[in-house]
Amino acid sequence: MRVCVFKLAEGAPYCIDSASGQRDYRIDSVPRGDYQVLAYPRDGNGAPGGYTGCVDDLNARCIAHDLRVVVWWKRAK
Repeated sequence: MRVCVFKLAEGAPYCIDSASGQRDYRIDSVPRGDYQVLAYPRDGNGAPGGYTGCVDDLNARCIAHDLRVVVWWKRAK
C-alpha cells in the first residue's frame, strides 16, 4: 500500500510505501498542520481507503465515510 497524508492548507502529500501485510507505519518529517489520510494499492488493483468515522466503528452498518481531519502538532525531528 501507498499511505499518504495530505496537508489541508497546501494539499502537499507526505507518503510512505508499506510492505504486504504491514499493519503499522510511520511517516517522518511531517510538519505541524491538519491532514487527511489515504491509502491505496501500489499495483492499482483494489480500492483506496482513508481515515474516516468508520475506522472507529468497524461494522457493515457504518455510514460515516467522510474523511476525518488529523491534527499533527508534534515538532518534526
